[in-house]
Amino acid sequence: MPTAMVSAIYCIVFGIITAIGLSNLQYVDLNIFRNLFIFGVAIFNSLAVAWPGGYFDTVDGNPFGTTNAAVITHESFLPRMIMAFLFACFLDNTLPSYQIDRCSTLCD
Repeated sequence: MPTAMVSAIYCIVFGIITAIGLSNLQYVDLNIFRNLFIFGVAIFNSLAVAWPGGYFDTVDGNPFGTTNAAVITHESFLPRMIMAFLFACFLDNTLPSYQIDRCSTLCD
């Protein structure tokens, strides 16, 4: 298969995956600053830490050490989705909120 066709298929597939992932935000009120802040900070920090050129690429070696557990920890934190999830969970549970901010009325 020609490389141009393969790259076009990749663009379409990853575009669809991104659209499906972002469609989960339809139940989140992004007009509330708290929710917008959590979403923006989680995405930006996940890219700043795990993206090529981010923190993990600038550190020589493994920042967690040389043991087997340190290697597993380092490999667990490399995917950007995991970093975004951890940042979002941390911020969602530490920032003060009202019931409407967490979309609890839709889930009841």
